[in-house]
Amino acid sequence: SCSILTSLVGDLLDSAKIEAGVFEIQEDLFYPSELCKSVKEIFELQTQRRGVELIFEIDDFLQDIQIQTDMQRIKQVLLNLLSNAFKFTDRG
Repeated sequence: SCSILTSLVGDLLDSAKIEAGVFEIQEDLFYPSELCKSVKEIFELQTQRRGVELIFEIDDFLQDIQIQTDMQRIKQVLLNLLSNAFKFTDRG
């Protein structure tokens, strides 16, 4: 998918920035539950093709909690983990 390819390119650029010592962390205030929904939507087609369900379980207490950190980096980690799960396992 285009989102995954964009993420991979972003990873490569980030690696180059880290090596050059110019990597900057962005501090975003966001809802983790919204981030999880976004990531889940990206993998929706793959889950349908494989006949599996992607479930993010977030405690009710955390539904309305915002955190401040680099949302793009957290999203990159989640995308990479899920991408590898689909790539290296039969069912995902």
